[in-house]
Amino acid sequence: MTRLGRFLVILAMGAAVAEGVPAGAPRAARPSPAGPGATMTFALAGDAILTRRVMVFDTPDDPAFSGLVRLVRGADAAIVNLEESLFRFSEFKGWAEAENGGNWEVAPPEMATELTDMGFDMFARANNHTTDYGVEGMRETNRLLDRLGIPHAGSGNNLGEASRPAYLDTARGRVALVSFTTSFP
Repeated sequence: MTRLGRFLVILAMGAAVAEGVPAGAPRAARPSPAGPGATMTFALAGDAILTRRVMVFDTPDDPAFSGLVRLVRGADAAIVNLEESLFRFSEFKGWAEAENGGNWEVAPPEMATELTDMGFDMFARANNHTTDYGVEGMRETNRLLDRLGIPHAGSGNNLGEASRPAYLDTARGRVALVSFTTSFP
């Protein structure tokens, strides 16, 4: 199975979403809580390791992928574990770390937008690949996410920043994300 296939299987297994929300509907256009018993829906995905564009598959010719995108977009909040650094080697001032677990996950900055176009709102960052490219790789990725306005949690310049929650305000309420890992690097 391809990486994209594994990602989509994990996503499909972790999704809990609203019914009847059209693909691409903006979060603000979704209905507000209806009082007692109102629910909030989440799409939760595991490791995102994208190295090429995937939204090109969101077409009537690929109903399985388009259905998956509708699931993510249909949630009040969609969260993914960003399992890679995002930067261009031609602009990067750091280097790969010696200890990282066997591979160095990196992708171009456009992959952040690819995930948000898919419908993901928040990125968990604490994982075994956060520092594949050292502290500078982590910082560069965090700066990119900050510039794009993507809430992210689990990494930072110190323990206080890394353990701070990220917040997302939705039509149904506020979502807080904390992200932790037990891997050494």
